[in-house]
Amino acid sequence: MERKKQQAIANRFARIEGHVRKVKEMIQEGQDEANVMIQVKAIQKALQGAEKELLKEQLIELVPEENLKTAHEKIDAFLR
Repeated sequence: MERKKQQAIANRFARIEGHVRKVKEMIQEGQDEANVMIQVKAIQKALQGAEKELLKEQLIELVPEENLKTAHEKIDAFLR
């Protein structure tokens, strides 16, 4: 995986990590469970997005150079 992509994915996980810390604080402060659940759902969606990016990068590594453009389009469509 190219360095730029690695950094982008690492940044995604850093944001998720911060979000998890905030939810932990919300729980410790006794905030409304409905609000906590909304944030938990947002974390799940962010994790799914990161998972898709990792999967996409793994699949792209298997594609011959001459087919990369088409492969990107097809993988993006498949992962939606």
